[in-house]
Amino acid sequence: MSKIITVNGPPACGKSTVALKLAQELYHLTHKPVLYLSADLIIPCMGVIFPYSKQSKLQSLGGILDKVDIYQEDIMAHTVTSKYMENFGYIGYKTGEDQFTYPTPTDGKIRDMFASMMQIAEYIVVDCDRDQNDQISSLARGLASVRIQIVNPDLRSMSFYSNNPIPEDTMKVMNIMDRDIYLPIEETVNHFRGVTARIPYSQQAKQQSYDGTLPQFVKDPTYRLAMARLAKEVVNK
Repeated sequence: MSKIITVNGPPACGKSTVALKLAQELYHLTHKPVLYLSADLIIPCMGVIFPYSKQSKLQSLGGILDKVDIYQEDIMAHTVTSKYMENFGYIGYKTGEDQFTYPTPTDGKIRDMFASMMQIAEYIVVDCDRDQNDQISSLARGLASVRIQIVNPDLRSMSFYSNNPIPEDTMKVMNIMDRDIYLPIEETVNHFRGVTARIPYSQQAKQQSYDGTLPQFVKDPTYRLAMARLAKEVVNK
C-alpha cells in the first residue's frame, strides 16, 4: 500500500534537503516509484532543484490543481524527472509563481490529487510548507502514514518547539547542519526525547544546494548510511 510521508520543521532547519534526500534513498532502497512534492510558494522548489532548466521545460503543481478533475495522467504530465532516476518524480511550483498565480484549490481537489498520486507511486514524500495553515501540507499531514519532524541541536530549534509542540506519533529526526564539534547534540537529544535518527553534517549535501545539483545522490558514506537507516525506518513504519 502506498505511503504518504510528511517532513516538517522550523525555518532554516534543512527540512527540504532532508525530505528530498529521504525520497531519493527510499527509491534506492525499494526500487519502487517515488514522488517528491513541495507545496512551498515562498521558495518554489523547481528553481532550487533545477536552477539551470528553462522554465518552459518545467511543470508546476499549480497545473495539477488547476484541473477540473485530477487523473493519474495529469499527475504524470506535471511531474518533472531527471536522468539520475527512473520512476522518480519532482512536483512543486515554478520560480515566479505565488498564491495569486492559480485559484485556491478546494480540500476535495487536494485529496483527489493525493489519491491519484498514491495510484502512481509507492512513496510520496511531502516537503511541507512552513506555513502551518497551508492547505496542501495540512491535508498531507492528516493523510500521512509517517510524519517526520526535523529538530536541530541549537537553542533556536528548542525555542521554536517550546511554542510549537511536536505532535504525538511523530518521528523526530535530528539534522546537524554544522560541523562544529561543540554543538549540544546529546543535550538536544535528551531535551526532545525519542529522537529516531540523526542526519550528520555533509559538506557535499550542502554544496549541492549551492551548485544546483540536488537531483544527484550524495556520495558521502556517513551521510548516506544515516539516510538509508531513516529510509528503512520509514518503510517499516
